[in-house]
Amino acid sequence: MAFAVGALDDAIREYLLFRGFTQTLKLFETERRDDKDKGFSFRVNRIVEYIMQCVFKSDFPSLQSFWSHLYGRFFSQMNSESLTMAYRLETNVLRLFLVQASKTGRHEEVRAFFEKMSDSLHDRKEWKDWFALPFTKNPDQHPTFRLYYSKEWLDTFQITLHNFFSTLFTSIPLPALLSFEAEHQKMQALSTENHHLHNQLAETRRAFTELELTNQKLEARLAQQAAAQASNVSSKRRHSAGKADKLQGKVPAGVASRKKPSTPAYAAAAPGGKRPVQTAKETAPERTSVTPTAESQPLSRSSTKVP
Repeated sequence: MAFAVGALDDAIREYLLFRGFTQTLKLFETERRDDKDKGFSFRVNRIVEYIMQCVFKSDFPSLQSFWSHLYGRFFSQMNSESLTMAYRLETNVLRLFLVQASKTGRHEEVRAFFEKMSDSLHDRKEWKDWFALPFTKNPDQHPTFRLYYSKEWLDTFQITLHNFFSTLFTSIPLPALLSFEAEHQKMQALSTENHHLHNQLAETRRAFTELELTNQKLEARLAQQAAAQASNVSSKRRHSAGKADKLQGKVPAGVASRKKPSTPAYAAAAPGGKRPVQTAKETAPERTSVTPTAESQPLSRSSTKVP
């Protein structure tokens, strides 16, 4: 919202200059320069920082003026519950101012505070014991003031103050012009985000296309390797078949034409597992007719001469 307020101020300044409303422009610049928000424009961190700065510097006039401005501009529009919370925060801010002035030895600031605020605080019960602070020795050990001197209370108070203003500014309705400017800024942010997402989508598509090309190259390489492997296997088979043909061509012709001896009839088992009975004709050797020669004929006795 803070950025929208600054942008709207610039747009108003440009419009007044375009229309020639110079007197109005001068008055606008003067009021803008004297704005009690100090250019904070609902920036909670800077508002809390400014309040703490006034406290630690013991600048009570600036603190009182700024808190009165917040009350007239914002606190007066709150409901009763939130307004009660604002009064409690104001009390703690003033007590913190007194404690910090006392810790730093600025006792004159403490006395000046009670002189200026006595009329508005003496009727309030929560301030009755605090009028004794300027006359108390070692107030950091006094039961009434000891809590406000601790660092834990200071940290807790700053967080509470920050949360209060954050809740306050989120519940305040925006003017029409400021709502329009805020919506315009929102649309610009969405347009920028859309452009960024579009670039991311284009980059993703480009990466996906590269992955597809890489996948196609890998598939083509695998197909080439499979074809080369199949060709290698076929070549090895043809080579083995050629060697077998050469070995078969070197076998001698006589060895190839020999016949295996026939198995005798008796060697074959008869049906039923019994050997066949050999007949005499089968067992008798064949007789061959031998024609006697002159050498084979026996010599006759008559022709034998005895010496």
